[in-house]
Amino acid sequence: MRNRGPILVYGEAGSGKTNLALYIAALNSSSAKKILYVNTEGWSIKARIIDLSKYWDLGNIDFVDIISFRQQTLFVLRRLPRIIDRYNIVIIDTINNLYRVEEDIDAATRSLSTQMAMLYSFATDYLKNVFVLGQVKAEDEGEEVSGSTYIKYWSTIIMRLERGKPRRIVVEKPERMELFFEINERGIRWVEAH
Repeated sequence: MRNRGPILVYGEAGSGKTNLALYIAALNSSSAKKILYVNTEGWSIKARIIDLSKYWDLGNIDFVDIISFRQQTLFVLRRLPRIIDRYNIVIIDTINNLYRVEEDIDAATRSLSTQMAMLYSFATDYLKNVFVLGQVKAEDEGEEVSGSTYIKYWSTIIMRLERGKPRRIVVEKPERMELFFEINERGIRWVEAH
């Protein structure tokens, strides 16, 4: 798996973003380098990790919990550059969760853009696989990723997840395609469209 920039995976709550990210981490956890999973959701994914650990060796995955947008900014811009060589894959779940509650939206937007630029650098200059998960907000015309202008600008692959039976991944960039999956106890299972 190699990419020339961050991969954005976005969708509404319950669309399967975290399950897909954990599945990607689990599939790659036997590689020589570690995987970094950064959780900004505030709720614990530990129960899901315990479920997956029955089927997958998750020993090569380091989990980091972030509780504020300031902490996220400091982690991405200062801490991550010092430790990036340890990891082959970096997953941030989700990049815009804490951004959405910031009072100074202009400062938060500049910070989010700078974070995405740094993650782009990790993907292109350091050849790291970077996945950023994005939450959506309701708009009059539908749903949109909070901070989408900057997140999408720096992302080279953009995938939208949709709930349903089966769940659907719509690759929006670089070229449109669709994939279908179901969530199960082992992570996800790829299925044919009905």
